[in-house]
Amino acid sequence: MDNLLSNSLQGTWRDAAVKDVTKMFGPACGQNWYAVTLVLVSVMAFLACFGAVLGAVAGTIMNRFFKLLLK
Repeated sequence: MDNLLSNSLQGTWRDAAVKDVTKMFGPACGQNWYAVTLVLVSVMAFLACFGAVLGAVAGTIMNRFFKLLLK
């Protein structure tokens, strides 16, 4: 999907990660495939963990609400 829509969306996820790594660490690191992949994986892991925490908080709130409702 990333390769299929790369022309219509003006680049891929990897292109955006290369730009960000180049801005943060310089052009030498931006051309390193492993550094770009590491940044991309770490950002995705952070987003997944943040979503999991928000889901746990929402689940806890709903659980308490329904326990209170069913008393």
